[in-house]
Amino acid sequence: MPPPTCNTLLEVLLKHGKTKEAWALFEDMLDNHTPPNTQAVNSDTFNIMVNECFKLGNIEEAIKTFKKVGTKPGSKPFAMDVAGYNNIITRFCEHGMLSEAEKFFQELCGKSLTPDVPMYRTMIDAYLKAGRVDDALRSFTKMVETGLRVVASFGTRVFSEFLKNGKNLEVATLLAKMGEKEPKPDASIYDVVVRGLCNADELDKSLDVLDQMMKYSIGVTPALQEFVRGAFGKVGRNEELDRVLNENRWRFPGRQPRPFGQSPRSPSGPAEMGEWQSSGSPQMAGLGCVGILPAEGIPPEVLAVMSLLLLVMVLRAPTYKHSRDLNSGRYIAVAAPSETATAETRYTRNTQ
Repeated sequence: MPPPTCNTLLEVLLKHGKTKEAWALFEDMLDNHTPPNTQAVNSDTFNIMVNECFKLGNIEEAIKTFKKVGTKPGSKPFAMDVAGYNNIITRFCEHGMLSEAEKFFQELCGKSLTPDVPMYRTMIDAYLKAGRVDDALRSFTKMVETGLRVVASFGTRVFSEFLKNGKNLEVATLLAKMGEKEPKPDASIYDVVVRGLCNADELDKSLDVLDQMMKYSIGVTPALQEFVRGAFGKVGRNEELDRVLNENRWRFPGRQPRPFGQSPRSPSGPAEMGEWQSSGSPQMAGLGCVGILPAEGIPPEVLAVMSLLLLVMVLRAPTYKHSRDLNSGRYIAVAAPSETATAETRYTRNTQ
């Protein structure tokens, strides 16, 4: 039988008190595990039996079960995965056995397995519960550096604990690292950090965090604005705060942000042609990067002249038509003068 079927049978036997039969089935599954030919067990198999040992308070037996191997000739040990380590580490943390949890965590890393988010959360929560803030901070830092996502509920709770324990500089540094990656931290995490830093009179650091929020377009809620204005107003630093909260600092020069829900409009004049990129035109494709004129730092009258020159270049660019070669019978592309060039030729002939 495949492992999922046997695992279900194990659960049924244990549920109905058939402990001896469950252990016999487990050992039989281990004996039949001969990869790559036969996969008789998986990490769920071990988790079921390890959890049964913890349920009975038999911790030593749980550790032996986690490492148990079949005795039948030809059977091979199961290569434990992250899910199996995560389960037993969680059980250790639930029973306050942090030293054992750390030992298995190091064993996991030594096997070139990568801890996942649930495992880091388990270890960090256990450290905080035991008052080992530095160890929690170390694990959280490693989690961030690995690139694992920190969800809002977990991030706000952990950062609140760090701030309560005076880890202000570390929190600000960690949040800056998180902001450098995608997806950006949730606005609620920034909110907690800004308030915590202000309450600790770390106004310079809170300004840095607010600056990151503005840079990454993370909304500063009216409630948070009111809070920081009160904190900065007490020390007469509202002007600094206003400069940081000025949205125009991060807008593209020469362009206005489009209101929510408004579609971009087509250009209505030569001056706007410089900011509009045409698509699907063979003439424009031949012009390469000339399709868009940078608007910043160019006087309007110069931009208008450049736009008109661009328009003339497009109109004078050759078009192509297909003509059939009488010898080969194939169609070939023949350059044809544009309408503007043809009109100029007629005008020249008529004036001569």
